[in-house]
Amino acid sequence: MSGTHTVTAASSSGLFGDHWSGKNNITDASTSNSASWSAILLGAAWIESQNAATLPSGSYAGMVVDDLDLVSLGASMKVSTYMNGVEQESRTYVNLIGTILDGGKRKLGFYTTKPFNRIRLTVNAGLTLIFTARVYYAETIRPCEGAALACNTDTPLVRPAFGAIIEDARTGLSGISVGAVTDTENVVDGNAGNYGWLSLNASILGSAKMSVRDIADTFAAGTFAGFDVENPNLISLTALSNVTIRTYLNGVQQESKSGTAQLLSLPVLSNSGRTIIGFTTTKAFNEVQIELNQLAGVSLGATKVYSAVVKKYCEAAALECNKQAILSRSTAPVDISISRTGITGVASVLASVNNPDNVIDNNTNNYASLILPVTAGTTASVAVKKSLAPYPAGTYAGFDISNPSLINAALLQNVTLRTYRNGALQETISGNGILLNAGTSLIADSGRYVLGFVAKYEFDELQISVNSLVGVNIGTTNVYGMVVMKPCAKSIDCNSSYYWTQPDFPVVLNAKRTGLTTLVSAGSSVNNPDNVIDSNPANYSRITIAAGALTKGSISVMDPTSTYPKGTFAGYTVKDRYFLVQGDLLEFITVRTYLNGVLQESKTSADLLDLTLLIPVFGTGTKNVGFYTTKPFNEVQIETISLANIINILDVYGVFIDTRHSDTNSGGINCTSAVVANNDTYTVPAAGGNTASVLANDTYNGNPATTANVTLAGTSVPAGLTLNADGTITVAAGTPAGTYNVEYKICDKSTPAVPQCDTATAAVTVSKAVIVANDDSYTVTASGGTTASVLVNDTYNGNPATPADVTVTEVGNLPTGFVVNADGTITVAAGTQDGTYNVEYQICDKAAGGDCKTATATITVSKAVLVANNDSFEVVTTGNVAQTTPSVLLNDTYNSAQATTGNVTVTPVGTLPAGFTMNPDGTLTVAGNTAGGTYTITYQICDNVLPGNCTTGTTTATVGVKVPDMTVTQIAFSKSVIRAGETMQVFYTVKNIGNEPTSGLITFMAMKPAGSNTFVANSLVPAGWNATGTTFTTNNVMQPGEEVILIVDYTLISGSSGTLVPFIGRILNGSGGETKIDNNVKNATLIIN
Repeated sequence: MSGTHTVTAASSSGLFGDHWSGKNNITDASTSNSASWSAILLGAAWIESQNAATLPSGSYAGMVVDDLDLVSLGASMKVSTYMNGVEQESRTYVNLIGTILDGGKRKLGFYTTKPFNRIRLTVNAGLTLIFTARVYYAETIRPCEGAALACNTDTPLVRPAFGAIIEDARTGLSGISVGAVTDTENVVDGNAGNYGWLSLNASILGSAKMSVRDIADTFAAGTFAGFDVENPNLISLTALSNVTIRTYLNGVQQESKSGTAQLLSLPVLSNSGRTIIGFTTTKAFNEVQIELNQLAGVSLGATKVYSAVVKKYCEAAALECNKQAILSRSTAPVDISISRTGITGVASVLASVNNPDNVIDNNTNNYASLILPVTAGTTASVAVKKSLAPYPAGTYAGFDISNPSLINAALLQNVTLRTYRNGALQETISGNGILLNAGTSLIADSGRYVLGFVAKYEFDELQISVNSLVGVNIGTTNVYGMVVMKPCAKSIDCNSSYYWTQPDFPVVLNAKRTGLTTLVSAGSSVNNPDNVIDSNPANYSRITIAAGALTKGSISVMDPTSTYPKGTFAGYTVKDRYFLVQGDLLEFITVRTYLNGVLQESKTSADLLDLTLLIPVFGTGTKNVGFYTTKPFNEVQIETISLANIINILDVYGVFIDTRHSDTNSGGINCTSAVVANNDTYTVPAAGGNTASVLANDTYNGNPATTANVTLAGTSVPAGLTLNADGTITVAAGTPAGTYNVEYKICDKSTPAVPQCDTATAAVTVSKAVIVANDDSYTVTASGGTTASVLVNDTYNGNPATPADVTVTEVGNLPTGFVVNADGTITVAAGTQDGTYNVEYQICDKAAGGDCKTATATITVSKAVLVANNDSFEVVTTGNVAQTTPSVLLNDTYNSAQATTGNVTVTPVGTLPAGFTMNPDGTLTVAGNTAGGTYTITYQICDNVLPGNCTTGTTTATVGVKVPDMTVTQIAFSKSVIRAGETMQVFYTVKNIGNEPTSGLITFMAMKPAGSNTFVANSLVPAGWNATGTTFTTNNVMQPGEEVILIVDYTLISGSSGTLVPFIGRILNGSGGETKIDNNVKNATLIIN
């Protein structure tokens, strides 16, 4: 645990100290030094590495020790984990089957299920007299999840990308074995060039195993599990029967595959013997084991094991219409199926299947070789297995192969294609059923071509098999890759010409009717037949027939998705290299049609037509030869024969069809007419309007029909409807509801002499408007008014009804004072008695006057809400002059607005106080000389519209009179205290606090205090004032608020300290004309010190 952990060492001890010598050496993670114990009979000793940190459950825990033969020694070793001194888990070894390292060292350990912070090794000597045990260091591997697997990528299960360890419980030799399982740590160390060994010697019955466990990850069902191995002795597919791959989940076996039940992937089964062997799992797993079994007398020798391998399968991209897809292991979930790859039948040392994995690699020039002897009964095969979803029925499936010997249909009889689904045979196609696809380059040269067939059933595996022939050297067949294609039918228009080429059409070459009719014909050939179906118009296939040869050359093209109707012209575009006269050329050409492999028609010589003028082609001597069919077909063949004295060379460019005379009624083809009129359906309201154009869903040569390419005429148009030039239909307003059929015809403008026309019917439904009248509810005051329109919540065809759509009238008699207006509003006359009134009304469709709906408007006429709020006014009278208050209506309301004389009448309730008058505007007039005081007046306001609607309020009026009012407001002293013998001034403030100036004499008296003193007026007497003793008088007029200060000198003769001296100022009652006398006296005191 040293290097990435803080650790210490501890060991067992005896009388003479530690049992282990150099115990601290186990903390340095070095294999060059060790701790050692010299074991004795029945002795035992332990040593442990103690970690400062706690390791989580799921970690690997182990020790690196010397490689000892514990069985021979009769000894054992135990690896244990501890947590704070308490044992957690352990594993005991009586023979060392752990991971072997270089230099005679071995790892012992296990995958934990509990946390720990110590790893201990205990050695039991058993019956061994003496031996030395050595320990180098403790090791842990913390579980960390690996990255998600990349799609369709072989991924080594190694550290540090994954928590990969060697599971020693399932690693080692078993049975009667002489061999070794060594360098196992190399299998998980992440070095792509490193490997471990599984070695078995000859003539020994036994097995060697190696198991790799991921302590952090669990791989889902469907994941490929296997090993990357190398052994020249495994290059024979039959030798793979000695290999077993197993998966485990948490130590429990899940699945096991042996021999041909496995799949091959990655490099090749070649001379190096390196390949990946495994299978697609159906259960989750976190451990993969490889086992090599060896029968007596058989020597597999040493097998290099580079790593365990996992692979996540991902679906390939969806197939595109009529485009070939070559399957490779990086783009599709494919592998080589071992069970259907190899040599079967008569065994031959000359027969072999080499490098089958090249079929699914990423290099389209790499190939697998199927090698056969010149004998009968031997078959060489290779099969590709696809995981995940199968290919559906109707998929073209085949192989890209090459073999110069397979030059014609006769030899193709020895090629067989088979499909499988979940291992069960689906279909078998041989020779005549094989279809050649684009990519078929030279049947007479290199022989590379794509051969396959259209599957009738879904499949997930495709096999190609080649059989040997007696006396015929088929030689080597190279298989480059598996090809799939999604055939999609082409939509065909009438009056059109087409070339059968990919990818527009899903066409293929029928191998049965392509090539030479004899097995061997010197100087004759059919070259590049796939050029006939490719998309390059300049490419061609050349048929060469030697002079006088007893053979024929042919090319046959098939569309497996469609059946073409009778009347269709079927032919080929060809160029003859020797004949310039059409008649001479046609004498040596035969064109045939087939339907699902059955001959339909055959035309030769005078029966063939040249449509070169109708369908122009390029180049001198190039012609379109064929005939108008009288039977349906889906395959067209051209054949030429030999000439007597000269070589016959015919260049074939492609198949063409013409639909100008096709029988569109016979079915079997999506043949679109040049002009197609489709029926229409419209709905128009009774208010009238226009429909969309009837041309909107009509077509011209498959494209939208317009007035530019077709003429339009009505053949039957009902009254009230008009078919317009642009294809729209106008429905007049007021047209009765119902369905009207407008029949019309469109014709091709480009052929006015003999136009192609089609008819259709437009069904126009004139519907009543959907009218909804909903009840209404309004409130109007007795003062009258107008409601909102009753139409606001009514609808016309789902939209708000308006006077433009409907008329509004009352139903029956209206309540007195109510009027229903044309816009749907209802006017209520002023003075209408309060209460609830129902007004029934109807709305009628203006376009269809008889279509009406009724509803009721409920109108509540309410009294005005009158509020008379109390008032408070102050009025001051002067003499006999009258005063007027504000209006009592100022804070009164009428329906929450201010009450005015326009909507209410104000009158007093009861008798008004003397001197008061209530005016019509709500003001109060107070007569002059009205006695002062507070008066309460009750009044009422009544609705001018409904005079009986009244409410009352109260006004408080305070009346004041203007008179003078004299008073003494303050007595002040020049000193705060006085002593005997001292003199001070006393200040008396006299003020008119009334609201009127004084008139007449004003008299003020300063009352002499009791005691021994003198008390005389000060010499400072205000102007206009006279002082006699301490009495002051004046005839001055004092204005309201005016004041004077009168001064008296006070001398204390004697007095007791602490005595209070009282001072009194007094206004003589009636002074200055005052009438209020209750405030004429003022008191104050002064203390004697």
